[in-house]
Formats: sequence, C-alpha cells, structure tokens
Amino acid sequence: MKVSVLINNYNYAEYVCEAIQSALSQSRPPDEIIVVDDGSTDESVALIEAEFKEQPSIHIITKSNQGQLSAFNAGFQASSGDLVFFLDADDLYAKDYLSRAIDFYDRHPDCGFLHSAIEKFGAETGIDRAYPQDFDHGFSVIEALESRHFRGGQTTSLSLRRSILEAFLPLSLERDWQIRADDCLAFGAAVVGARKYFLAEPLIRYRVHERNAFYRKSFSPTDDLQREYRLKRMVGTVADRCGYHMPALPDLLLAEFTSAGSGRYSPDLLRYMKLVSRSPRGLIWKTLQWINLISAYLRMIFEGRRSKNI
Repeated sequence: MKVSVLINNYNYAEYVCEAIQSALSQSRPPDEIIVVDDGSTDESVALIEAEFKEQPSIHIITKSNQGQLSAFNAGFQASSGDLVFFLDADDLYAKDYLSRAIDFYDRHPDCGFLHSAIEKFGAETGIDRAYPQDFDHGFSVIEALESRHFRGGQTTSLSLRRSILEAFLPLSLERDWQIRADDCLAFGAAVVGARKYFLAEPLIRYRVHERNAFYRKSFSPTDDLQREYRLKRMVGTVADRCGYHMPALPDLLLAEFTSAGSGRYSPDLLRYMKLVSRSPRGLIWKTLQWINLISAYLRMIFEGRRSKNI
C-alpha cells in the first residue's frame, strides 16, 4: 500500500524542516512527501531545498498564497498514495505514527478516515483524546449534512484513503477555507460516506505557539455564524457532487446511528433525535423513529458495546 504525506506550509521556515524530517524518519517511511509552499515570503523554500535536495521521495510545490484548502487541493492532485496523511508544517509525527496508522487501516479495511489523539507541546502541554480508547464512529452522512457535527481532529491528526479523497477533492470554495480547511477533510469525508475511526494512541505532536491560527483566540457569535455559512456551502457542494436525494435520507437515520461499532454516547442520541424532529415526515413516523433510536441506544449499552475495544 503506497503512502503519501502532504505538508502544507506558509511562512513556517523555523519549523517546516523539522516537520519534514519527522515524516522522513518514520519507522515505516512514506513513499512520497509532498510539501506545498503556499506563497511563503520567508526562507521556507530555500531551507527545504538545501536540507532535502538529496531526498528523491520529497517533492516541493510552490504556488501563490491562496490558503490551506488550495494547498490541500494542489498536494492531493500531485500525490499518488493509497493512504494520504496530512501534516501541518509546525507539527511533528512520533516515530511509529505511520506504522501504527497503516496497521490500523490493514486491520479495518472499512476505515476510510482516521483521526488520532495528539500530544501538545510548546506553549501548552498535555494529551488530547476524543475518546479513552480506539473508537469506531461508523457513518455520519446525515449528521454532517443536517447538524454539521464535527467528527475529526486537527490537520496533522488526519489520514484518509485515496478513494475517499477522490470523491470530494479538489474542492472549490478555496476563498472560504484559507484557514481551518481540516473542516473540509472531516465534513467532506463524512458526506461522501467514509466510515470514521479514532486512534487513541497520541502519536501526533501538536505544537502550540503564538502563531497558531486559533491560539488563545475567542470566537464571537459572528465568527460562529460565518463558519456555519461556510460549512453549509461546503457540505452542500459535496452533497450535490454525490447526487443525494435529500428527502430519502431520513429513512437511513436509524441505520446510520447504529453503524457505530463502538456504540453511541448520550449526546449522539439527542442529536439524532433532533434530526428526526426536523424531518418533514408525520408525527407517527417520528415517534417510531424516536422509539427505535432509544431502543438501539439502550441495546448498545446492555451489550457492552460502548466499552468494547476495536
């Protein structure tokens, strides 16, 4: 299985070579490392070329500054891996990250999207885990389309099968996603039908520093509303590409809810019950769906699926 690592860089000359080296030094090295420089005005490109000019697996793409989604589009189109891993230029991979992630994909052939726990370093330290153990999210097409609930992580913690990425990249709306384009990867993958998993081992090193886009930043109601508008445009664009017949999707709510191999948590149950309530179907249909969702949730608990290792 061929593996690509895509690194997006903009004016991170002090960090980018260390990020590249962390990918190059993996216990299972990637087959190719594609570095997309998004119009840096510092010494990034010169440093990369000087440090890695003898490395045939490293390919550098230089382009004008158009933002993170533009860099994702360019990097993916230049890649050829069956598995595509993303790495921000200021972050690092632990030495065994690719090996562990590839093994996870081998053991879970239905996995199309994997996000991993992270270890923060720099201005803040600690471990960030979405769940205490490996977790099977199942499918989340309707959830992404209708409630836009985020199931994923920071860019560096993400990897996807090429077959999933091909279904929604390249993605337009580059002006909408000059930053925070990991939203596009997480929601795009959900909408095209990727089964998502979480890897609980913290093999990603996420650097916290003052130049992080969201370091110590608070979001106003206006910021949140603008993001919601961008998300709505983006998931709508991907849904149109998939040719979804939206009125038929509510029939799949129960199947989607029960697709999570590790079970569901109570916030998930409430979210899916709200999705039922928003359906144009009649009250009898909604009541039956609510009963079925609650029954399925209780069955998951009684069967012990919420504590099951995957």
